[in-house]
Amino acid sequence: MEKKDPEPPRTIMDMLRLRARHTPNALAYSIEGESITYGRLLDEVLLTASSLMELGIKKGDRCALILPTCLDFIRLLYGIQYLGAVPAAVNPGLSPELILGRMQAIGCSLAVASGAALEGLEKASIKGFTTPPVRSPEELRASS
Repeated sequence: MEKKDPEPPRTIMDMLRLRARHTPNALAYSIEGESITYGRLLDEVLLTASSLMELGIKKGDRCALILPTCLDFIRLLYGIQYLGAVPAAVNPGLSPELILGRMQAIGCSLAVASGAALEGLEKASIKGFTTPPVRSPEELRASS
């Protein structure tokens, strides 16, 4: 007889914890040849959340994710929600000016970007545009 959890999951983090507890070795995601299990994903999400907390991210903050579909996006999506902050996906293929406009509209406290989007935002900040802190996924992992 299968043991049932007392309450059904209400959030995406509740669901992840439930899956990690009951099926830690089951495949959670496989993107672009990179795979992760539920157990490992939960561990990495908690590390990501810790890194975000060190940067001052808290409940209610908005964080722009300027990333392609990848496991870093998934880790950050969960990690931001774990803290009660709000993730906002921004198309990394947009021009730096459009990305900055989206970031201002979102009112984000932090942006996480990679590749050309990161380079474009770094150049825009040099030109005097006001941007929130921008980090790469690698920088966040290094700080945990």
